[in-house]
Amino acid sequence: MKKPLIGIVVRKEITKDQNYLISNEAIRVALIEEGALPILLLPMGEVDYRKFDPLEIPYKVGMKEDLYQILDLCDGFILPGGTCWYELDEEIISYALREDKPLLAICLGMQALGKMLQPDILPIVDPTIENKTVINHDQPNVDYVHKVMIKQATLLYSIIGKDIIFVNSRHNYHIENVQDKFISAFSEDKLIEGIEVPNKKFILGIQWHPENLLYKDETSKRLIKSFIKSCEKNSIK
Repeated sequence: MKKPLIGIVVRKEITKDQNYLISNEAIRVALIEEGALPILLLPMGEVDYRKFDPLEIPYKVGMKEDLYQILDLCDGFILPGGTCWYELDEEIISYALREDKPLLAICLGMQALGKMLQPDILPIVDPTIENKTVINHDQPNVDYVHKVMIKQATLLYSIIGKDIIFVNSRHNYHIENVQDKFISAFSEDKLIEGIEVPNKKFILGIQWHPENLLYKDETSKRLIKSFIKSCEKNSIK
């Protein structure tokens, strides 16, 4: 069977002398281990990450057309975690929704997806809110931080098959005001932990990081495998 080609959005890293675009190694390895082919999705144009505000980086002329040429090759997309998202993320979300291609949005990626499901928010505006609850959601070296309650009759529930799971967590901000029809899971302290788009093949956002628990946790493995399976079906021409 043809292996699905999955695009991973890069994240920025700025040092004293250079700007870097980096990829989450755990995601890359997870895709390869589960039978997919990862490629990196990069901005199509010169971008000075030092000069522009992260939420105000403009597209260059022809950038979208060049990006679409690459996105057309992909069978699915992953939006990973990070510190801020760009127009690149929002354009890929719009493309996935329009073309009905599988999308797995993780942590920051889920927050970007949640924003895109609120049409009244202007492009490239970050509506996330700082966490101020009884649970510390920023514990990067802990495998299981809190419970997640999953709504039945959702894609997430059909994949995991459980009402309650334990997840890792490393985020300081969360998304609010997403319509109930898109919400598939909450944390114990009522933060949105899962969102999805009904009537699409696989448009799913989760606030935790299954890529880091792939070899320890069965629910994490099911999530990754289910996403790749959806991409496999999409790759059959």
